[in-house]
Amino acid sequence: MNNILIKKMTPMFLLLGLIATPVLAQQPDTAGVASASANSHLNHKAKRINAVEQRISQLHGDLKITEHQSPQWNALAQAMRDNAREMGKQMHKLRGAVASMNAQQNMQAYAELAQEHATRLQKLSAAFTALYNVLSPDQKKTADILFQHKNMHHKGKGGKSH
Repeated sequence: MNNILIKKMTPMFLLLGLIATPVLAQQPDTAGVASASANSHLNHKAKRINAVEQRISQLHGDLKITEHQSPQWNALAQAMRDNAREMGKQMHKLRGAVASMNAQQNMQAYAELAQEHATRLQKLSAAFTALYNVLSPDQKKTADILFQHKNMHHKGKGGKSH
């Protein structure tokens, strides 16, 4: 059940820079594994930050953001970074706690995560609306295409959706 929820939420995390931890697995309690786990977490965090920055850069280029639109763009980019950072913290916290949770606690933790996600999406939506309102008609057309549901999924090799 844990992995199904994570897999269903991952495409949205990827689109919005909210890249989730892929597996919520119990970690053995040994010093060597703990060190490897810490390194893995740092590596994953760096990859998540890099993915968000790439997405921000790609959107900036695709939308052809002008200097006049920079204040709204910067607010959106910061919201994307904040979302990725905070959701990453939440996922890491949940991954560390899930092994000791009973079913009810697990369900409650996911409900809280979903609520946090919804709150962050509202902030992201507000920042995007402010940007969208200052885009030119051509930029709006591009944004409309970029944010169509079929384009919201991360594409892998060969352009196929995951």
